[in-house]
Amino acid sequence: MKKLFKYTYLALVGMVATLVASCSDSYKYDGRGTWDASDGYANIYFEITDSTLELDPADPTEVTVKVSRRNTQGALTVPFEIKENTNDVFSVGQAVFADGASEAELTVSFPKAEVGKPYKLSIMSNDPNIVSKYSSGAIYTIEVTRVKWNDVGFYYKDAAKTEKVEGMVMYTDDIITGFYGVGNEQYPVKMQERDDLKGYFRVVNLYNDYMEGYYSDLSMTTYLYIDATDPEHVYIPELFESNLDVGSGHILVHSLVGLRIKQDRADELTDADFGKYENGKITFPIGALLIGEVDYNSGALYGSNPAGLTSFVINPDLDLHNADMTSDEDFSWELVNSNYMLVSGQLKTQTESVALYKGTCINKEGKCDERFAAEYGTAYKIASPYADGYDIYFAVNEKGEVTLPEDLKYQNTGMKAVGSEVYAIISPAASTFTENVITLKIAFQTYPDKEGNFTEYGSAEEVLQFITWTKVGTGMYTYTAYFTDYDEATDTEYPVTDGPYDIYQRDDKPDTYKVADWGYGGELLFTWDKETNECTLPISFTGYISESNGKMYVSDMVYLYNFFGYSMTYDDYPCVYDPDSKTFTFSLAVFSQDTGYYWPGEETMVVTWDSSASRKSSMAKNTSFKGNPTKPKKMTVGKKITRFGNGTKKNVKTERLLNPFALTK
Repeated sequence: MKKLFKYTYLALVGMVATLVASCSDSYKYDGRGTWDASDGYANIYFEITDSTLELDPADPTEVTVKVSRRNTQGALTVPFEIKENTNDVFSVGQAVFADGASEAELTVSFPKAEVGKPYKLSIMSNDPNIVSKYSSGAIYTIEVTRVKWNDVGFYYKDAAKTEKVEGMVMYTDDIITGFYGVGNEQYPVKMQERDDLKGYFRVVNLYNDYMEGYYSDLSMTTYLYIDATDPEHVYIPELFESNLDVGSGHILVHSLVGLRIKQDRADELTDADFGKYENGKITFPIGALLIGEVDYNSGALYGSNPAGLTSFVINPDLDLHNADMTSDEDFSWELVNSNYMLVSGQLKTQTESVALYKGTCINKEGKCDERFAAEYGTAYKIASPYADGYDIYFAVNEKGEVTLPEDLKYQNTGMKAVGSEVYAIISPAASTFTENVITLKIAFQTYPDKEGNFTEYGSAEEVLQFITWTKVGTGMYTYTAYFTDYDEATDTEYPVTDGPYDIYQRDDKPDTYKVADWGYGGELLFTWDKETNECTLPISFTGYISESNGKMYVSDMVYLYNFFGYSMTYDDYPCVYDPDSKTFTFSLAVFSQDTGYYWPGEETMVVTWDSSASRKSSMAKNTSFKGNPTKPKKMTVGKKITRFGNGTKKNVKTERLLNPFALTK
């Protein structure tokens, strides 16, 4: 429909122009220009008017060009006039037509052409017996470069480096895979280097048999050229048309640098737009590569390489800076501090005493420690932020930017969702690092399958805050919700009072407190507004792992319900402090992230404040609280009471939220 409109519009414009011209008194038609060719002229033409040849130095230094004529009467010998001849390298023969023949051959020789230099020839005829100035295809241009290409690179088939394959390099694709959002592909490809121009490469058939189910024209031989003659300024100089078709014609690949140079806009480029060739490896920065399809939007090009993972490892023996950060054989780790709090935007939890470590590459082969630092900066790991035994790794360069080795794109969190393992994908560009606050932008998803399919659970900011605490008192805590005791003989459930527990106040946030070694070794976090005496308990891990319910967490009822999208206020379930009795009353729920079940209860903590810490309330007792704290009872039941019960109870009412957590620990 758009084409029809376009041509209709042009026809209307032409009609209007004709009408205007016919109405003009000044218009006069003098006829066409003077005809310049002789009667019965040969009317020769070249079927291919432009040729670009790249020949091996061992190839012959002459080529044969086909010349055609439209008038085939009589024998004809055609000489050509040379319009352009670089350094007079070319010599041109004559095209000899036999009587009645429509085709003849023309020999073009260039024996003096030097290796590595481009040469150009342009020829035509001005004979009116042969051509007219109106003849089409009568001028022929050829560009010739004699170039020797040498196979380069190698890769190892096995991790032990016992099986070496020469003439192939290991390619990691983030152009197609990054643009279409599928798992990154890695496979060997053939790469060659110009003999006369070190650092100028071409990749042969980059996308042959790239992905099963897509069309690849294997009759084509394709070359992706890479100019790495300046290792600090690497780019793709020419538009690359591959033989891979994913639905809208052959895939096109270019670099932003190459495109801007072609557009005469090189002044817009910065060093950050170029790739690098170092340590036997070619890499490109995020967004520096472009992708398109021949039949989509007229071959328009779009930014790709979103993770900056596209690379060619030419010499893996030099590429040692990719030592495995997760391996104790490659990295040693020094504790930075264990007083970090992880505030999870994805899980809505706060985890105390998270440890941050700084790493050094101890694999000294190839000076890995120096090269890792030069490539990525300083290595860090967060110890078990989501599940025991599953660390999260990243690095920070000298500019303070978060970086990430390509082999750590997918990091197993140890969490599961609907029975599938959940992986963290850190976005370095959206992450920030300071000594006190580390913010990692993470997408949580399953690992892509062979078809590139995965389940995504959303992205969130995971914040690691360095915090310090000051002990301000102790408390006797009474459990009523989950950590209670149960007498099987009388089928009676009893509250449990335990302590004293140490109570700490955050140095940077005076309204934030924690009860140390609470529950089964967890830390109970809460905020206390001294103006209103109201409290809030965000989600905290109790330290207890149930065989049937998994890890158990705690928060106040209002926080929990609002987290799941329900409407509830603290008028319904108050959490308050009574300054007269020095008692906190928490309307809380202990819950399972695995199952969504929760156990509600009203629990209390009677506090003894340290004399050195002035913690008196500024207001009288909060009168909105109408309930009474549960009084502890003596434990005289059947068996000896341990610190708490075992977390399993009979005949205890539980509730279940309609929207269980997406991720489980």
